[in-house]
Amino acid sequence: MELHNASKLQATYTGALYKDGRHGIVIVAKGSWQIPDDVSQTPKLLATKQSLPIQETDTFTGEPGLSAPVWENDLATTKPVCDVIMHACAHAQNGAAEKQVRVGLKLNQINKQFIVTGSRQWQASTFGHSLTDPTPFRSQEVSYDLAFGGTDLTHQDEGKTQVCMTNPIGRGYLPDHPSKTLDGRPGPQTEEADTPVTSAHRKYVPQSFGPIARNWEPRIHYGGTYDQHWMENIRPFLPDDFDERFYQCAPPDQQTKYLEGGELVELTGVSPRGTVTFHIPENGIYMAVIDGDGQEHELSPKADTLMIEPEYNRFSIVWRADWPLRRSPEEVETILVGTPTKAWRRARMLGKVFLPYKGKKIA
Repeated sequence: MELHNASKLQATYTGALYKDGRHGIVIVAKGSWQIPDDVSQTPKLLATKQSLPIQETDTFTGEPGLSAPVWENDLATTKPVCDVIMHACAHAQNGAAEKQVRVGLKLNQINKQFIVTGSRQWQASTFGHSLTDPTPFRSQEVSYDLAFGGTDLTHQDEGKTQVCMTNPIGRGYLPDHPSKTLDGRPGPQTEEADTPVTSAHRKYVPQSFGPIARNWEPRIHYGGTYDQHWMENIRPFLPDDFDERFYQCAPPDQQTKYLEGGELVELTGVSPRGTVTFHIPENGIYMAVIDGDGQEHELSPKADTLMIEPEYNRFSIVWRADWPLRRSPEEVETILVGTPTKAWRRARMLGKVFLPYKGKKIA
């Protein structure tokens, strides 16, 4: 099987397993663009070496499973809708340090806003406990590592563990800690704009823009049931109640319809220059498979992942298409990403190897 990439994007492919037990091929293309200085400007496609590479493995801020996901691999079988992920820092405006900054992300129906604070801790008080005033900052990372959540191991010797399943690696959730023992414990540095965190004994909605792990709620519930029935009757295939929404890595409030191009993105509080706005470039990429009989089958790739990195002044888009196999991968001779040149098609028709450069070597 050959991959012919005639586009200016990165491309790869991998195997897929469908819920009905069939196997297939997933084709992925990815490109990065510079965020323009003005909304009227067209984003510039970046060279591969300046682009966010195709992720073949999951990455984390620290130890996998005990820290926040950074990027999930780009090789999901499918995504029913588009994930929007952002890694950013909250920036105080006008050069003066602030105790808190409101940050926001708008795209289509997505309108997510929350508060980012400087570092703060729990402190015991006469009437229970409270959070200290935040330390002023000019730039503060936004991450699930610093968001509300966590795991309380106070009574683990008794076999009791309290876990915030919407963010097990966060901070501030300590329901088994008496108030008098909370002094100095790290508090969360993000919170909902209209629901400030006031207690270590309650649960709040964790706030960040990054991906959520597969074993966090609500995502874990879409993975299906792996019980004795699955072990004896279905394995190694996916369980009957597997839901393809499991492949979505963005929080539910950061999912939208597939990108078509022209959508307006608005970012607030994540750049020293204030509000950042840009349009998604008009997009669309040709993908096809050529089978063993020479038949070319055009696919319908979807732009199903948007990754925004204000600190690098860039954003990236992933397109995905898949091709079910009847029996084996040998059915597919060539995978096409981008429209091949006439010269490539001519060389293929004549059974020759296509050489894009002839004559003098190009450095």
